[in-house]
Amino acid sequence: MPSTLFRASLAAADARCEESAREEIVSFQKSVGYDGRFRYPNFSDVGSVWLRLIKSKESEFLATIVQSLDAAPSIDEGLLAEIESVVGELLHDDHYLGRLDQFLGMVTRKAASYGVRFSPEACSFNLADAAYRCGVQNSLRAARSGIFRALQLHISKSGVAMNFSRLMTDTISVIKKTGQRFEGVKASVQSDKIFISGSDVLIESGDLIQRKMSNGGEETFEVIDPGFHEKFHSIPAGYQMNVKKLGIPEAQQALNVTTINMNGHGARVYQNSTDNSTNIITANADAQEYIKALRDAIQGANLQPAEKQAAGEVIDVVEGQIQSGRPSKPVVSALLASLPQAANVATIVTSLLSMF
Repeated sequence: MPSTLFRASLAAADARCEESAREEIVSFQKSVGYDGRFRYPNFSDVGSVWLRLIKSKESEFLATIVQSLDAAPSIDEGLLAEIESVVGELLHDDHYLGRLDQFLGMVTRKAASYGVRFSPEACSFNLADAAYRCGVQNSLRAARSGIFRALQLHISKSGVAMNFSRLMTDTISVIKKTGQRFEGVKASVQSDKIFISGSDVLIESGDLIQRKMSNGGEETFEVIDPGFHEKFHSIPAGYQMNVKKLGIPEAQQALNVTTINMNGHGARVYQNSTDNSTNIITANADAQEYIKALRDAIQGANLQPAEKQAAGEVIDVVEGQIQSGRPSKPVVSALLASLPQAANVATIVTSLLSMF
């Protein structure tokens, strides 16, 4: 399929999805009004429309891509690069991150038209927006990876010769049960599967896979079935792992099991004069206490259920940053600033930030 036609097909799929979401957004816009009291929709509900939109685009784009590949006389690096480019453009973070903020602008202008002063702080907009932005970044990353994973499977089944390395868009760490760690391994990470092209690293059931995301978050997976396959014609040897995503407590416990405990901060083990030790430093216990205190403060605050849920999601991201071992202070500060100023939240936040 010529490049221009392929782009047009994906652009048409994008437009269809946007139109469907636009109808929902328009209904929210119409609900903004004044009847003796200024009324507006829940911002988290508005944001969820765009999060569902991303999922819808993933499905539509994939169907369009598969149809295009089936119609193509051959699959080469040029076509794959074109797919990657177009998907990257249409599912770029910049197209989605500011949408809830733009909706707020509409609400504020409408309030002004009624002579009403609308305060975003009064409705915990910053909290909803922070949760929305985190959700957008995670959803877009999952959508892009999901498309390329499905593309990889489709191409594998077709037996077409090509370079699979372009499909490996994630960088992971493999942590063996012995504590040995392999960094910088290229992979394609999904919710319950991880694909690796190559057999340089021996991966076994029970090993751990860690992925650090561009938003500062971190995910840990346990390998259930390595799914190793030898080279077959043009398809390189590699792994199609079945994995289980671990929650934060599970991940911390699993990582502690594979840690070699030594005396002294950052102590190492040397094997045959080569540094093969694993330094996994448990997140500061005080920080974990502050995280727990934040959760308790939010749950005990006089907030709407949706606001408590959004605040909990923000705290989850902050906890992930801390447990990554390399938290970004600007990211953590921005997230904590979005929490509602209820009960002892401000005091706890100040204490937590003082640790960085």
